[in-house]
Amino acid sequence: MQLPYCTIRSPSHPDRLYWAQDCGQLWRSDDGGQSWRRPACDGLYVIGGISVQCDPRNPDIVVLLAGNMWFHTDLNLQGIYRSEDGGEKWQRVCPVDYVMDHNSAAANSEC
Repeated sequence: MQLPYCTIRSPSHPDRLYWAQDCGQLWRSDDGGQSWRRPACDGLYVIGGISVQCDPRNPDIVVLLAGNMWFHTDLNLQGIYRSEDGGEKWQRVCPVDYVMDHNSAAANSEC
């Protein structure tokens, strides 16, 4: 594990938390952060989770800005991904050009 970029708590189910991690995609807790697991992440074809948001009414609907910021391969697969089952399966809903270096980060999208 390295950098935790973003953690979000579900407004409707406070024990559900999601954590976007720079080289571990997405992690999930169902017990308020006492334990964490990495969902299957099927369809999430990049290694890094940058930012995560949870639907305010349905804790299983999650969107994730995902990129390959440390591994400059498959940069065309970066983007905003959506899961409707708590992170088990993902679909890219918007491509995003994400650039990160040690001094700054920038994202460009037409969504």
